[in-house]
Amino acid sequence: MKINSLITKGYFPEELLPPFTSEDLEIVSTEVIKNLDNLDPITGKKKKVFSKCISYSTPKIKAYRRNLSIPNPLHYIRLSNSIVENWTEIANHCKQSKISLSRIKTGIKSNRALVKPSFEEANRERIIWSTGYRYLLEIDIAKCYNSIYTHSIPWALHTKAVAKSSRSRSSNYGNALDEDCRKMQDGQTIGIPIGPDSSRIISEVILSSIDSEIEKQVKYLTGIRVIDDYHLYFRSQGDLEIGRSIIHKTLKDFELELNQSKERLLDLPEIMESEWFSILRDFRFRNKWRYQRTDVIAYFDLSLIYTNRYPDDLVLTYAMSKLKATVFSPQNWSIVQSLMLNALIRESK
Repeated sequence: MKINSLITKGYFPEELLPPFTSEDLEIVSTEVIKNLDNLDPITGKKKKVFSKCISYSTPKIKAYRRNLSIPNPLHYIRLSNSIVENWTEIANHCKQSKISLSRIKTGIKSNRALVKPSFEEANRERIIWSTGYRYLLEIDIAKCYNSIYTHSIPWALHTKAVAKSSRSRSSNYGNALDEDCRKMQDGQTIGIPIGPDSSRIISEVILSSIDSEIEKQVKYLTGIRVIDDYHLYFRSQGDLEIGRSIIHKTLKDFELELNQSKERLLDLPEIMESEWFSILRDFRFRNKWRYQRTDVIAYFDLSLIYTNRYPDDLVLTYAMSKLKATVFSPQNWSIVQSLMLNALIRESK
């Protein structure tokens, strides 16, 4: 991992509009790193400097919104520097999880500092690992990034006993990461910013340790984790309940909680794709403009039908994104624009 990658490709949330870029930070980052202790004192009698993140809100579903964070560049550079200086140890630590499909990976061709997990790979792995099992337990962590306790970073990296023996950043790099995360959030110990790639790294550090602890206690743990979503497979309901109890306790040890509203217990085999996703994914628009106009109307009708049928799914969001690759005839542009605007208004209610 190179620090310029974290700064130029991992600073802003990917949902931020394209005109916003952090490429200019690369020009000053070298000088900032050289003078970090003057700009942001961490030792001696100098007063410690803290900053607050700027909030950036994006639509999520219906009237709900997702609050992203843009940290102060100075403290983001400090955290990025601490990550890069200890990258080998961090990467090796995250390899301990046997079920994670969101391990931290870098890629030269990636438009982000970290390569995003592949949900197609996740579906494939779910099919393979479910073979021979009767029950599926789907769980995720309640407000994962917002709930992360920064002191749990050194717990995950060095064990709780070692971390509590000394809080000094010079004692271990986990303490340094803990302090750097708090500096970005006005000294708060609860939560890490949603959006920057640094948070993907911090969360994977903690969740890899949680996975490892669960694996020690649940015999023959089978399943996958993508970010904070778990799909775990069991042969009996008894095994499932024991596993669920162990997972709950392990998360508690790291000050995290299960999201009860999203927990699901399903009999296998499971349905891998929603009905609406398969229909909209395979929908094709014809080339002749008269036929295409009929297809456009049918496509948006289907999108609205499935939006009503699956109100908690991002049906219209997917439907709109699929239109990016479609070339519409000039004769149909006015009707396409009208239908798209109506869909946007519907989604924002």
